[in-house]
Amino acid sequence: MQNRVKQIFFYCLFIFLNISINRLIEYIGVPLFLDNIGTLSAAILGGYLPGVIVGYLTNIINSTLTDLTNSYYAGISVLIAVA
Repeated sequence: MQNRVKQIFFYCLFIFLNISINRLIEYIGVPLFLDNIGTLSAAILGGYLPGVIVGYLTNIINSTLTDLTNSYYAGISVLIAVA
């Protein structure tokens, strides 16, 4: 039970990291896609499945918060996590 809570905490932490970096980049106006830092961190620390979950959920949450076109990048984030 305690291990599952730690996993969910780290998923939420990396999703928050991705979303906050995405907002920062949009605010600055730099055309970089640095919102995969949390995805890569989750994949490095937990394996490809946590990276896939974080990458997919980040893009789905971003698509509901900003614009719907961000959901199209979910597949790219999943491929980045697997690679």
